[in-house]
Amino acid sequence: MMGGGFGGCTINLVKKEAVPDFIAHMQEAYQENYQLKLKTYPVQLTNGTEVLNG
Repeated sequence: MMGGGFGGCTINLVKKEAVPDFIAHMQEAYQENYQLKLKTYPVQLTNGTEVLNG
């Protein structure tokens, strides 16, 4: 968990093929428990920072 002072968020490592079901399950549970819409931000891991020579 991070950013707990403003509602917080989590980083979840999920297999690519499981992402749609994971998001659907989490959105349903969040709505049921908090009566709020869960925002999700799927991202893809990269090799990190690198120098670009233009």
